[in-house]
Amino acid sequence: MRKVYLVAGILSLILYLAGIFTGYFLQSSIFSEVEKNIDELKEDLENAQLEYMFLTLKAKGSCQILSSLTNELTSRLYSILDELIKLENRGDPKLQELKREYTLLAIRTWILKSNTKEVCEEDVLPILYFYSIPCEDCLEQGKILDELKSKYKGKLLTFTVDAGVDLPIVQTLLKSYNITETPALVIEDEVYQGLISKEEIKSLMCERLEGIAC
Repeated sequence: MRKVYLVAGILSLILYLAGIFTGYFLQSSIFSEVEKNIDELKEDLENAQLEYMFLTLKAKGSCQILSSLTNELTSRLYSILDELIKLENRGDPKLQELKREYTLLAIRTWILKSNTKEVCEEDVLPILYFYSIPCEDCLEQGKILDELKSKYKGKLLTFTVDAGVDLPIVQTLLKSYNITETPALVIEDEVYQGLISKEEIKSLMCERLEGIAC
């Protein structure tokens, strides 16, 4: 009987260790995939910025290309953010470096999309969204933005930035827009601090976008 218990104990230990190693390798695999996606988006964004500079020389004749290009970059940025959210609470030091890389991409894509909107008079609303950790209102604000982004797909675009990320550009934006609390939204150079309700955001969309039911 003692042998049975011993074998059972050994098997349990093996299964436990297997679970740990499987989890470790799965997490490593996720990190590698996110790193790869970030590197690819970084390269494509640099190319897109060059294309933007070239195509804007031709003014509005290039708007269809610019819109399609920036929309694709924004969509890929969302995919990377989804993966980072899954890893957010694991506390791995490597995650912070990935967040820094993502943050730079998010801000650069926001700038590019905002410029494209202005040059091409696009009927879209890019929002730069600052959050922090911990922050209950930020979680609620994120849910509201996700819901509206899903409902008004292609019209409302959000670029999410952790206000606590240690990057000079983040500090510059916070100071430039005089952001002192989170959540905070930057919408066409206007700043809204604190939790903004779904109805308030819809009202802002109605003021700025065509074809939105108000």
